[in-house]
Amino acid sequence: REMQEYARAYAHAFNLYSCIKLNCKLVNLAPDAQNRWVVSYTNTKERRHYQITASFVVLCTGIHTTPSIPVFPGNEDFRGKIVHSKDLKDLPDLEGKRVVLVGNGRSQSDLQAEIAVAQSAGSVLLLNRKAHWPLPM
Repeated sequence: REMQEYARAYAHAFNLYSCIKLNCKLVNLAPDAQNRWVVSYTNTKERRHYQITASFVVLCTGIHTTPSIPVFPGNEDFRGKIVHSKDLKDLPDLEGKRVVLVGNGRSQSDLQAEIAVAQSAGSVLLLNRKAHWPLPM
């Protein structure tokens, strides 16, 4: 939530809203002869196609809008609660619970920190596909 508020304040402070295209599907992105970007996209609400040229392109794919919940052997018998980070507006009561965080992205790191600060979970297990070494920036 803090990141969203920060992004909104930043966009407002630097008048970026006119440059932001929401509810769009990228059709093609290619450099032109002047080292600029030719961007073809469709506005999914208007169902209209657009093409623009830009010096800079930032792709915000909305990765957290469609959760990817892993399927694992035996999950149909699992009696606990499976929640995607996008559905967590506030940290639920984890008093004494065993918590498993799957993945190693930003959301997982944020949740890990919040759970550590709350110090209420009985245990926390982090699951990653491969080694992950986050470095402070």
